[in-house]
Amino acid sequence: MSTALTLPPLTPDEAAHSRRLSHRIWEEIDKCGGWLSFERFMEMALYEPGLGYYSAGATKLGAGGDFVTAPEISSLFSRCLATQCSEILRQVSGGSILELNVAGRGGVPPDASAAVLNVTVTQPTAGDFKAFSATCTHQGCKVKSVADGNIVCPCHGSKFAIADGSVTNGPAKSPLPEKTISVDGDSIVLA
Repeated sequence: MSTALTLPPLTPDEAAHSRRLSHRIWEEIDKCGGWLSFERFMEMALYEPGLGYYSAGATKLGAGGDFVTAPEISSLFSRCLATQCSEILRQVSGGSILELNVAGRGGVPPDASAAVLNVTVTQPTAGDFKAFSATCTHQGCKVKSVADGNIVCPCHGSKFAIADGSVTNGPAKSPLPEKTISVDGDSIVLA
């Protein structure tokens, strides 16, 4: 059994935009002798400057757009990607990932990027960033969250101070090793 879906009506501005794009495509069809390849049609429909779906400037992703991609809803996809990247880096005895982007707006949630690099980044005070190993010193579990000024390991409840990685709650007895980072504009770079 199928159900008919109804699309929401276009706003007057959206309808006018659609007519402008349609007119531009018809001009191109006329210019090409009444025929346009599917490839060229899709290129125009999606990328025609100022008119195409992706090039007209309207919000496409998220609550204000047409759709939401998995990485925008949660970090699950990015965490899966991070796990795979970590495994590959172990198999090749290390290496570096120069850029990690996923579908949607192109960003990777910080928790997933940190998972690839095995670091936890904190901001104890405004503009002061610190990075620590994401491996708990108790039994090697991955720390999973930052709450109430502490980096928290979910396995046995160990907590570490966000300012210096020191143990604030056992059973861990050793602090999280600090990692060297630098801030470059909006990016935090692991040294």
